[in-house]
Amino acid sequence: MVTVEDTFISSPRVKGAQAVKYAISGNPRPKGSASWWQLAELYWYYAPLFQMDPLFAWAQMLHETGFRTYGGDVDPNANNYAGIGATTGANAVRFRTPQYGVLGHLVHLASYIYTGPVNRYCTKRFDPRLAFWDGAPLLRHLVRAQPEMWQGRLLPERRWAYPGDGYVAAIALKANDIQRM
Repeated sequence: MVTVEDTFISSPRVKGAQAVKYAISGNPRPKGSASWWQLAELYWYYAPLFQMDPLFAWAQMLHETGFRTYGGDVDPNANNYAGIGATTGANAVRFRTPQYGVLGHLVHLASYIYTGPVNRYCTKRFDPRLAFWDGAPLLRHLVRAQPEMWQGRLLPERRWAYPGDGYVAAIALKANDIQRM
């Protein structure tokens, strides 16, 4: 069972097929250019390259996109599975392919978890909002400002994403539901 105390840094806890089965149960006709199976292949291939469990990133993607029904500031064809840049009054980031979208999501998570790049994908190419890095360590100031992300931990009572309250618990709940598939 996944708890809010668990970490993104882990080998995969479930198979991609379980994640797809759960996603289909929530929305059999996802909006956007990739199928559930295509996205699962990308998450389960790339997340381990970041030493991350794809389960958490997948659960966050489902939460952020409403099981890819969207309806907020993110265009379903933007391949933005984490709502990167989708804040009030701002335009969400667009990725040219589903692969770039998944990598953008994982780089975004890595920027909160690690104090430096963990692989060759940790560049502004995959998360354009990180252009200010200029080779500097990844968002070190955010790790200090949001200590709950240190070592990839999920902690329940901290503001992690807008609106924050209950955000991490919702991701943990989805991850548990996926594990039960």
